[in-house]
Amino acid sequence: MATVHIVMQGKGGVGKSFVCYLLYQYLRQRDFTVKGFDTDPNNASFARYPDMDVSIIQLMNGVDIDVRGFDRLINEICQLPDDCQVVVDNGTSSYIAFCAYMVENDTLSMLKEMGHNILLHSVITGGAAMVDTCANLQNLFDNFPGVSVIVWLNLKDGEIVSHGKNFSGFKVFEENESHFQAVIEIPQLRAALAGRDLTEMLVRQQTFAQALEDKSLSIPVKQRLSKLWRDFNHIFDQAGIC
Repeated sequence: MATVHIVMQGKGGVGKSFVCYLLYQYLRQRDFTVKGFDTDPNNASFARYPDMDVSIIQLMNGVDIDVRGFDRLINEICQLPDDCQVVVDNGTSSYIAFCAYMVENDTLSMLKEMGHNILLHSVITGGAAMVDTCANLQNLFDNFPGVSVIVWLNLKDGEIVSHGKNFSGFKVFEENESHFQAVIEIPQLRAALAGRDLTEMLVRQQTFAQALEDKSLSIPVKQRLSKLWRDFNHIFDQAGIC
């Protein structure tokens, strides 16, 4: 049955949609049928790329929970082809409601019983948000015991280090190590080179494949983007995402 990747993190601005953007392209490149869902009520970043099949699902009606929106999301997932890879971007504003819905309806167990494989993804970032992102990761383990989790370490705001320990020495890792399928590090990029190329590509709402075929881009820019995409693919291959 389908493999369902749900990217969840209650802290905003940590790169959830970017993770979905990378994950979608990586899975599609491996000849999977990929379907995306963007549930961010305020900023549907994942759905902005025309080259990717991403549907917007409204989970909130203002500040109120739209239960039918949650039902629609799960119903659409259940009707996808058996070999499909599903990528769900859960927005910060609906994070608490999404968790509550899945707990109350035992959604993950239901999907598993139907034969679907479930992977939760969470983003940890450095800097001021590190403590909050780690706390939200622990919240996922508390709410969904036994579910496999892939953690993405986003170094955009600095190193992820506490009291001289890297992430593998954090309490949240040590207490839940058996449930981690992988820990993926998103490297920092030089702002003037590959970092700028990536940012401009995202502004153009392009995938890597589109950018590498874009005749308006210079050869050096394409070379840097090509190397960056190869590097990402190597990281994901090593992590065993699929």
